[in-house]
Amino acid sequence: MFKERELRPKRTGTDLKHKVSGTFDLHSQYHFHMETQCCLVVPTEDGIDMFPSTQWMDLNQASAAKMLNIPQNKN
Repeated sequence: MFKERELRPKRTGTDLKHKVSGTFDLHSQYHFHMETQCCLVVPTEDGIDMFPSTQWMDLNQASAAKMLNIPQNKN
Protein backbone atom coordinates (compact mmCIF):
# COMPACT_ATOMS: atom_id res chain seq x y z
CA MET A 1 0.00 0.00 0.00
CA PHE A 2 2.77 2.43 0.88
CA LYS A 3 6.06 2.70 -0.93
CA GLU A 4 9.08 2.73 1.33
CA ARG A 5 11.30 5.75 0.83
CA GLU A 6 14.12 7.45 2.60
CA LEU A 7 14.42 11.21 2.99
CA ARG A 8 17.84 12.76 3.27
CA PRO A 9 18.27 16.33 4.55
CA LYS A 10 19.56 18.96 2.13
CA ARG A 11 21.72 20.38 4.90
CA THR A 12 22.39 19.43 8.52
CA GLY A 13 23.04 21.55 11.56
CA THR A 14 25.79 21.09 14.13
CA ASP A 15 23.70 22.02 17.18
CA LEU A 16 21.23 19.11 17.05
CA LYS A 17 19.77 18.00 20.39
CA HIS A 18 17.59 15.09 19.25
CA LYS A 19 17.59 12.58 16.43
CA VAL A 20 14.30 10.86 15.67
CA SER A 21 14.24 7.62 13.70
CA GLY A 22 12.10 4.53 13.47
CA THR A 23 9.45 2.73 11.47
CA PHE A 24 5.70 2.97 11.18
CA ASP A 25 3.62 -0.04 10.12
CA LEU A 26 0.04 0.34 8.87
CA HIS A 27 -0.84 -3.28 8.17
CA SER A 28 -4.36 -4.38 9.01
CA GLN A 29 -5.29 -4.73 12.66
CA TYR A 30 -8.22 -5.78 14.77
CA HIS A 31 -10.66 -3.04 15.63
CA PHE A 32 -9.81 -1.13 18.80
CA HIS A 33 -12.97 0.15 20.46
CA MET A 34 -12.83 3.92 20.59
CA GLU A 35 -16.13 4.67 22.26
CA THR A 36 -18.39 3.47 25.02
CA GLN A 37 -21.13 1.26 23.60
CA CYS A 38 -24.61 2.55 24.41
CA CYS A 39 -27.89 3.06 22.58
CA LEU A 40 -31.06 5.09 23.13
CA VAL A 41 -34.24 3.48 21.72
CA VAL A 42 -37.44 5.51 21.40
CA PRO A 43 -40.79 3.84 20.57
CA THR A 44 -42.66 5.44 17.65
CA GLU A 45 -45.99 4.84 15.86
CA ASP A 46 -44.13 2.90 13.16
CA GLY A 47 -41.80 0.92 15.43
CA ILE A 48 -38.66 2.22 17.11
CA ASP A 49 -35.98 4.84 16.50
CA MET A 50 -32.45 3.86 17.55
CA PHE A 51 -29.73 6.35 18.43
CA PRO A 52 -26.53 4.32 18.95
CA SER A 53 -23.15 5.83 19.81
CA THR A 54 -21.14 3.70 17.46
CA GLN A 55 -19.18 3.58 14.23
CA TRP A 56 -20.85 0.34 13.12
CA MET A 57 -24.49 1.26 12.57
CA ASP A 58 -25.50 -1.83 10.59
CA LEU A 59 -24.36 -4.18 13.38
CA ASN A 60 -26.57 -2.32 15.87
CA GLN A 61 -29.51 -2.61 13.47
CA ALA A 62 -28.92 -6.33 12.85
CA SER A 63 -28.41 -7.11 16.55
CA ALA A 64 -31.54 -5.24 17.67
CA ALA A 65 -33.64 -6.89 14.95
CA LYS A 66 -32.42 -10.34 15.93
CA MET A 67 -32.98 -9.70 19.63
CA LEU A 68 -36.53 -8.37 19.04
CA ASN A 69 -37.29 -11.01 16.38
CA ILE A 70 -38.27 -8.37 13.81
CA PRO A 71 -37.00 -7.72 10.25
CA GLN A 72 -34.00 -5.42 9.86
CA ASN A 73 -35.98 -3.14 7.53
CA LYS A 74 -39.47 -2.60 6.18
CA ASN A 75 -40.62 -2.49 2.56
